[in-house]
Amino acid sequence: VTATVIALSSLRDHDLTSEIAQFAIRDVGGLELLINLLDTDEDKCKIGALQVLKDISLHPQVKKAIAEMNGMRPLVAILEAPSDQLKCLAAITISHCARFPRSRRMFRYYGGVPKAVELLRIGAQDHAKLEVARCGALALWSCSSSQKNKEHILKVPSPF
Repeated sequence: VTATVIALSSLRDHDLTSEIAQFAIRDVGGLELLINLLDTDEDKCKIGALQVLKDISLHPQVKKAIAEMNGMRPLVAILEAPSDQLKCLAAITISHCARFPRSRRMFRYYGGVPKAVELLRIGAQDHAKLEVARCGALALWSCSSSQKNKEHILKVPSPF
C-alpha cells in the first residue's frame, strides 16, 4: 500500500494535464491500473488514483479509454463512500468523463443518477459537505446532456 501511494504521489509531481503525460499513462497500461485501484479497500490508494484520473480524464481519448475499460462502474460506486474527499474526486472525474456519450449511458446504467442526487443532500452548513454537493451537481450537469439522463434525474425524489 505504501509503495503504491508513493508511486501515485510521484506521478502527481508531473504535469498530468499535458497530452504527452496522458498518452504515456494510457499507452503503458497505467490507465487500467488506476481503474483497478478504485476497487481496492484502501482509501489512500483510491484517493491517489482518483487524483491522477481527475487530471488525465480531460483528454477525449482518455475519456473514451476509461469508458472502454468499464471505468464508470467503480467511479459510480465510490459516490457512496463514507469519505467526502473520495466522493468529490469521483464526481469530478465522472463530470470529465461524462462528456463522452458511452460514459453517460454507463453512469445511468450503474445507478449513478440517484447516487449523485444524494450528494446534493447537505445537512449542516459544513464546508466539506457543501463541496460534496458542488461536485455532485457538476457530475449531474455533465451527465444531463443526455435526454435519458435528464429524465432519470427528474424521476429521483427531490433532495430539498
